[in-house]
Amino acid sequence: MASKKEYYLPKKYPLLVAWYINFVDKLAPNISKWGVPEDEFEEIRVTGDRFNLAQRKAELPNAGKADRIDRNEKANAFRKAVQYVVNAHLRYNKAITNEERIALGIPVMDTTRTPIGIPTTIILFILSVLSFRQIRIDFRSEGNDSKALPYGDNGAVIAYDICDTPPETHKELTRRELATRTPHTLNFEEGESGKKAYVSIARQNEKGQTGPWSPIQSIIVP
Repeated sequence: MASKKEYYLPKKYPLLVAWYINFVDKLAPNISKWGVPEDEFEEIRVTGDRFNLAQRKAELPNAGKADRIDRNEKANAFRKAVQYVVNAHLRYNKAITNEERIALGIPVMDTTRTPIGIPTTIILFILSVLSFRQIRIDFRSEGNDSKALPYGDNGAVIAYDICDTPPETHKELTRRELATRTPHTLNFEEGESGKKAYVSIARQNEKGQTGPWSPIQSIIVP
């Protein structure tokens, strides 16, 4: 059986392209049956297409460092979109068989696991400037001094956004990313530099259930 720490996405870019093509091909006709929202599937398709094109460009004989950096960034965006959908809708979805998970290229569900409860502790985190338009987030679960995820967790859901006025709750933060390790990097778009970003984080277990959300913090995008 696949462990919760198994990293199923290929690290080599040509293999990741092949994985993407197969994943979308198998997932597309089943999104309604498996409860995958259309906008989240579209995010996978769009980020996957962008990565595929960037990978082709990076492999050209005249490709430079900027092309490889662009390919790396687009690959990371694609991976984040996939991990969110897999963990939230596919990995422990009882409507999906293990044979179908194998066909998708994702870990199978272990039916003998110890029961996993909803997370009860908050995420403690620190925001810092990493580079131009990049924010670094160092986080850990309250009461846990280790960087390792608590048992049953598949990551931390990061809700963030650029806001003109301070948001009252995490629900006003429309952007979402799933961080599977700390530190995590948030990338912002051109034109967002100098604006204030707000961030809140919650633990998420392998069933896609989130715990309490942390107090909202803010930082100026460099």
